[in-house]
Parts: sequence; structure tokens; C-alpha cells
Amino acid sequence: MKLTAPDLMEMEIIDKVVPEPPGGAHWDHDKATEILRQHIVKELGRLGKLPVEELLEKRRSKFEKMGYWEE
Repeated sequence: MKLTAPDLMEMEIIDKVVPEPPGGAHWDHDKATEILRQHIVKELGRLGKLPVEELLEKRRSKFEKMGYWEE
């Protein structure tokens, strides 16, 4: 089904793979939450510097690559 993180990265469906703490997120919820928080804060800071029109174009382009539609 091609649902692994590397597959999704290759298909450009996801932008990033966030690492889990040793042993997996299910063993250390607090550490997993902190790792995820750090990545979200960093991405929001980066995205917040981009013009809205650029953000919208990138989002539209990304979703257009995920499939097709007919009018």
C-alpha cells in the first residue's frame, strides 16, 4: 500500500518525518510530545515568514499532486 514514511516522503504527501524517542512514542509520551512540539514550533516559525500567496500556492500544488479530479 506504500504507507511507510519514506514512501509518503517520496510521493510528496508528507513534508517531514518526526523522529520518535528511543523505544517508540508509546513508551515515552512526554518525550514524544516534546519532540513534536519542537518540530511544530520550528515549522510554524518558518511558514510564518512566507507570504500568504506563496503558502496558498504551495498548498494547492501539493494537493494537486495527490490525485486528480474532473470538472
